[in-house]
Amino acid sequence: MLNGPAKAFLKEPARLKYLLAPVLTKSAAEQARFYEVFDLWWNDMQMPLPLPPRKRWWKYIPPPIWWLLSALAALWLGYELYKWLVPPQGKPDVVVGFYKSGGEAVGDTFLFVNSSTIADSLEYRFEWRLMDGDDRPR
Repeated sequence: MLNGPAKAFLKEPARLKYLLAPVLTKSAAEQARFYEVFDLWWNDMQMPLPLPPRKRWWKYIPPPIWWLLSALAALWLGYELYKWLVPPQGKPDVVVGFYKSGGEAVGDTFLFVNSSTIADSLEYRFEWRLMDGDDRPR
């Protein structure tokens, strides 16, 4: 029946119920009751089904993970605050000089003095080079 003449009336329930009632019922009283039930059923079918509220993505994350993320965020904020409040300490300057007594000649001995204030001398490498006037190593 629905594949035959009733197929054209699937979108029109007012005409579809008149095609289905004689096939599904036996008496006029049953047909009248069928029209009422069909109208109620069709009205129910036209209403959208209420969908359950969806869980938000953050509801799927377990509480221990939230505690871990909160602790990491607090540590990161503390580190950023520390960097902002405490200015960075620059590395101490390495000051190297030599004393000359005046009137130097070829073959004279120079006294080189390390005047730097470095707390840990293992962190730095000192190298002494004798340079010509054109800054080439000899």
